[in-house]
Amino acid sequence: MAFFVGASLGFLFLLTDAKGPAPFLAAAIITTAYGVARSPAATRGRRVLRMAALLVVLGAHALWSYELVSFAGELAWSIPAAVWALVILLSAGVVWTHLPRWKRVEVPLVLPVGLIIAACLFGWRREEARIDCDDLLDVSGQPNVRVRIPTTAAQASCRAGAILPIARFPRHLWESPDGAWYVFTTQLRNPEHNPSVPSPGRLTGSICASPVDGAQEPSCVGVGTAQGMAESAPLDRLFVANWGAVLPGGARGGQVYALSRTDPRRVVGRRETNVLSGELFYDPTDDMVGVLSDEAEYMYPLRASTLEPLDPIPTPVIPGDSHYDEARREGVYCFAAGPLRTIGGSAFGAVAFSTGPYRYRALASASEAPWLWFGFSWGCDWDPERRRVYAAIASLGVVHTIDYDTGKIVGTTYTGMGVRSVAYDRARNRLYLGWYLAGRVAALDLATGAIVKEWRAGRFVRTVVLSRDGKRLVVSSNLGVVEIALDG
Repeated sequence: MAFFVGASLGFLFLLTDAKGPAPFLAAAIITTAYGVARSPAATRGRRVLRMAALLVVLGAHALWSYELVSFAGELAWSIPAAVWALVILLSAGVVWTHLPRWKRVEVPLVLPVGLIIAACLFGWRREEARIDCDDLLDVSGQPNVRVRIPTTAAQASCRAGAILPIARFPRHLWESPDGAWYVFTTQLRNPEHNPSVPSPGRLTGSICASPVDGAQEPSCVGVGTAQGMAESAPLDRLFVANWGAVLPGGARGGQVYALSRTDPRRVVGRRETNVLSGELFYDPTDDMVGVLSDEAEYMYPLRASTLEPLDPIPTPVIPGDSHYDEARREGVYCFAAGPLRTIGGSAFGAVAFSTGPYRYRALASASEAPWLWFGFSWGCDWDPERRRVYAAIASLGVVHTIDYDTGKIVGTTYTGMGVRSVAYDRARNRLYLGWYLAGRVAALDLATGAIVKEWRAGRFVRTVVLSRDGKRLVVSSNLGVVEIALDG
């Protein structure tokens, strides 16, 4: 029973993609294998079965060990002291009950390990729904760093030790061409609030526009969660993809909003769909907005000028970000999912795409880099002139430099696990990296592969972008929109 409990805790991460009993079914299978692996093996058939069960159990322990390193390394701060005390007590029990003289019930190693994993996951969800004022004061105390647009008005009176509940916080960012506006999408993480209705606080919706100087309150529209943004200068529009709204009949769907690029508070168009709309790109030549779904099945094109839907095109990706060069009609999807999504039968590190006609291809194929079978990525950037893609493989703790034309890896830099966002700075030959769970941003010198500067920007750094004038980093986190002056 103790092994089953620990295994169930270790498999709780399955709830992010599966429903209901998935962790317990997985735990039951591993617990059965654990029992077989420890049973007597009097015959050859039993020995073979026992060996197979042992391999299954060892594979599960390898997975839990990876979870322990990746989650605890980033989220240990979210675990309460009482849980750590219980972990220490259980760990002592593991050692004591495995001594040669002990002949009674044993405490399995997976029990304290599973408890740490579960505590990290619950801590993650709890902390996304609040702001720790100590964290805010720490971030604001750094030189050349300021919270430009706070998530909640209560941050103005934040005092040490206080905790502020929040409903939403910024996700993706866009700066207007004249530098007067920030538009940012938001995500709802607080389970106390309904994602289908406006949220309390300053950030009432999934798409918010705010003057850069903070002179006015943010103006927000939409419900659920919004993701990708792409601008059209010819149409004077900013397209934003949104999902999570409840459609007639109870199904979840999405919308694509068209905002005025000169006054992003104004909605000039909207198209409702039954697609969970994620990333998107804009191609002026074909008058097309390409919308990627959250099911990793299709790219859904819309006529940009009218938002009229066109025929979907199979595309097995769910990008965490995307970049598109309108002149070259080429782009890159920031996405890798190990064995869960493959192209041509192989895992990959990122995906190149082009239009006229639309097509895509894998970059950094696992056929040449087999470790990418374990690679998961949501962040990248690229240099279309130098033909280089910089893909952060969050699960492996590396940034791969990939030749865009050949798809081959030409450089690898170790960064530590958890990098979710990447911004390329050609003028300084740097990458700016954002660690979502660790809440930090760092500048990576591409010439030396060294981290040359670091900043704290909030507990959950969602997106890092370079300002249009190249003088600032603009960062979204649970604290709001954070600006970092690069040459201060």
